[in-house]
This record gives sequence, C-alpha cells and structure tokens, in this order.
Amino acid sequence: MTESKSACTSLLRLELPAYLLVAFAILTGIDSAAAQNAGWTALTSFREVRAIDGLNRQIWAATTGGVFSYDTESGELNQLTVVDGLHSVEAAAITIDDKRGLVWVGYSDGALDRIDLASRDVITYRDIERARQFSSRGINRIVAHGDSLLIATDFGIVVFDPLRSEVRDSYSRFGGNQPATPVFDIAVGADASGVIRIWAATTDGVAHAAISTVNLQDPV
Repeated sequence: MTESKSACTSLLRLELPAYLLVAFAILTGIDSAAAQNAGWTALTSFREVRAIDGLNRQIWAATTGGVFSYDTESGELNQLTVVDGLHSVEAAAITIDDKRGLVWVGYSDGALDRIDLASRDVITYRDIERARQFSSRGINRIVAHGDSLLIATDFGIVVFDPLRSEVRDSYSRFGGNQPATPVFDIAVGADASGVIRIWAATTDGVAHAAISTVNLQDPV
C-alpha cells in the first residue's frame, strides 16, 4: 500500500445531500431524550453528534447519548440507548448498510453494534474490542462495501464479514508506516486511471492501494 508524505491529516469525507446537513444542524440541538423498555427509562443527552449517515429520507446519528434516526419526510424521530441494547452511550461511528437492512455503530473501545432496521434488535460484536495486542482499539469509521464492512480503527483497518459475523482480515501497517498506525477515515473510489482503490486517512497522510490487491498488508 502506498502513502502520501504530505502534511494532509484531514479525514476523507463523503459529501451528503444538502438536506442532510440541514437536518443535522437541527438535530444537534436535541438536549435530552428518554428511552423506555420493560419499565426502565434512560435519560441521556443527544446534543453532541459524533458521526452521521444518511440514505434516501433516513438520517442516523451517533451521539454521546446513544443513536437516533430521523425521517426527513414524516419528521419521525427514534432514539436508542443502552436500555434498548446498545453497547454504550458513547457511540463514535455509524453507517447505514442498506444492502442488508442494518445500521452499524462503532465505539471507542472497539465494540461494534448491529441494529436491525426492521425490528430494531441490537447485537454486539467484540472481536475488535478483544484485540488486546493493541493498546487502543477504537472504531473511527465504518464503510459498507460489497460483502464486507471496512472499519477504520486506532490500529489499522479491519475487514468484517456481516454474514458470518466475524473478522475476515485486518491490516495494521501500510507501506512504510509504523505498525498499528491509526486510521481515521476510509473511502473506496477510482483514481485518475479509473482503478478502484481503498483510501485510508492516517496519522502519516493518506495511504491507498487497489481494492483488488490480494494482500493489502503487503501489496505488490
């Protein structure tokens, strides 16, 4: 995997439609919310939004109080907290997996939640959290691509299989970068030659390699 030695450390961003940004600005004003389940109530603040994703009329946001969804046509707002099965209220990354009807939520300790869009059931996966060989295992970005989830973590990139519910591969070094290089963002897109590449924003710049490479740890 090759890397840029420039001072660019800004995260790669996928542009959202304008209406998502407007809704985002409105929703960040939410001060608190209550979630009820089996008689219990959780009072948490949804004011600080850490990540957002949108598809069609649906917006999902990860906050320091849990996650919420917002329908831009009906105005319906739904919130999920630990009472509803979330791993924690400190959500750090979120993505809509439209192909499988799911939403994925990542946390600063490496835990990964799967939310079923139909039932709102939550399942937590701890494969990344249990990678004790790395001192920091936080999830910074999740990208659904084909039959995989590409997860940017504090120690590299993890490829998660959503069908088998297991880690398929992990890459903790990119070219001449130091091992366990933090990755803050991931994008998949074509370069100037039309080759589809995976792009990773790291502490040492932007690393990239062809997505078809057999071994992204040591691409040729």
